[in-house]
Amino acid sequence: MDYQKLAEELMANRIAIDRHPREEHVKQVFRGEIQVIRYLMEFCDHASPGELSEYSEVSTARMASTLKSLEKKGFVRRSADPEDGRKIIVRLTPMGEAYGMERRQEVLRDLTELLMELGEKDAAEYTRICRKIRDFCLKKREMKEKKGCVKEC
Repeated sequence: MDYQKLAEELMANRIAIDRHPREEHVKQVFRGEIQVIRYLMEFCDHASPGELSEYSEVSTARMASTLKSLEKKGFVRRSADPEDGRKIIVRLTPMGEAYGMERRQEVLRDLTELLMELGEKDAAEYTRICRKIRDFCLKKREMKEKKGCVKEC
């Protein structure tokens, strides 16, 4: 089997898929303002700007700008950490949580439609393959962490 030829075809297909407007919904959940909201919804109820910056892989200056925008929209609230008043913690507001849930539902609707279009057998196979890719990426990341070099898969 010519894996390089398959890789070239896969890359061309991924580029075409990434350019599709419907895919934009999914991609937005993993970057920018919505990524901060998703992190606060799914992983913890609060975080420091530094944690959010590290998770998002953006500079602290970029995160400060993102948080300012989210705060202006009423989606997050920044306050002093009760345990250490010198530190800032970020929390979702009820409005931010509602917005995050709404965006999550949009993505789930799009993915459900895609899986229905694939059909039962292909949808299950696609999900299985995505799980296998995720596991490969996690294993690769662990190996890099052991070497002292961390980069997302």
